[in-house]
Amino acid sequence: MAGRHAREAARLGFCFNCALFAAGTYWLYVSIHIHGPAPAWLALLLLLGLVLVMGLYHAALGYTVARWLPRSGALRWLVALPASWLLIEWWRGWFLSGFSWLSLGYSQTDTWLAGFAPWWAFMASVPCCW
Repeated sequence: MAGRHAREAARLGFCFNCALFAAGTYWLYVSIHIHGPAPAWLALLLLLGLVLVMGLYHAALGYTVARWLPRSGALRWLVALPASWLLIEWWRGWFLSGFSWLSLGYSQTDTWLAGFAPWWAFMASVPCCW
């Protein structure tokens, strides 16, 4: 999203998350249609709706990053962008009862960073004003 205008960054974020969720939740179609058993058109419509709604989260991320974060530098790439991504994924997992599947953190479950997961989960659950 470097050097992009806010609208272009939002469009790219939307397309990225739509592709991610279309590939990562395709099995919901099978669950809804085969095991549901809802009609195929309804299962496809529900899956498409989910994919489009999930795309809006990264559209908001792309817009925010391009509009309000510094254009370059270590602050943008090492602090602001990762913090913004973490915040939008937390919001996606919490807002309207949440849909926390396919979070970026799952890519780190087999690395040394996995040891920090219980600490982050605890910190996120503590109602304080830190």
